[in-house]
Amino acid sequence: KPDRTGVQLSYAVYRRLNEYWRTRDSESTYSNIILDAVLAQYRANRLDALVADSQPTTGARSDELFVGRLLLRRSHDGPTKTVTFRPGSADMEKVDELVATHGAVNRSHFIEAALDAFLNTKMGRAEED
Repeated sequence: KPDRTGVQLSYAVYRRLNEYWRTRDSESTYSNIILDAVLAQYRANRLDALVADSQPTTGARSDELFVGRLLLRRSHDGPTKTVTFRPGSADMEKVDELVATHGAVNRSHFIEAALDAFLNTKMGRAEED
C-alpha cells in the first residue's frame, strides 16, 4: 500500500485540481493527476523553466533572539490547501530526484509548478490564473 504524502498548493491551483478531478473517470485519483502533470512537463522539457518562474523570494530576518532566519515568500498570494495523495514509493523517489535536479524549494513548490501548467493546458486556461 502506498504511503500518504501531502503537498501545499495555492487555493487557486487546488480548486482547479478538484474541478479537473471531478471531470475524470471514477478511477482517476489525485495521485494519477499529479504524476501525469509532472510527466507531461518532463516530456515537454519545461520543468526547469516552470520551477525557475515560480521560485519564492527569500530573505533573512534577525531579531534579539534569533539570527538569520530564512523567510520564504511564495510566488502567489493567498491561502493554501494541503492535498494528500498516495504515490508509490518508487514514484515519490523519482519526484524527489526531480525536485533536487530542477532546483525546487521542496515537493510542494515542484508539484504546484507542474500541476499549474498541466491544468492550464488541460482546462484551456490562461497561464495567469
